[in-house]
Amino acid sequence: MSKSTSPRVAIHVDGERVDVPPGASLAAVLLDLRLAGRGVNPSWAPICAMASCFGCLVRVDTHEQVRACTERCREGMRVDTHARPPS
Repeated sequence: MSKSTSPRVAIHVDGERVDVPPGASLAAVLLDLRLAGRGVNPSWAPICAMASCFGCLVRVDTHEQVRACTERCREGMRVDTHARPPS
C-alpha cells in the first residue's frame, strides 16, 4: 500500500498521538478510533452528529463538555474522551 501524501495534523487523543486530515470532524476521528465521549449515554456517541444529543461530549484542551460532532481537528489539539486511562 502506498503512503498517503495528503496533509495531516497531529492531535493527541487520550495521550496518544494521532495524525488526521486537517479540519476532519473530531467525532468521525473518534469513531474511527472506536472511542466515544462521556456524554449523557456514551453508548450513543455520536448518534445525531448535529449537536443535539450530547452523546459525544469530550474535553478538548482546557474546555470541558465539547461536542465532538461540532469540533474540527487542528494541529496540537488534546482530546480526553475518558474512554481509557491516560498513558
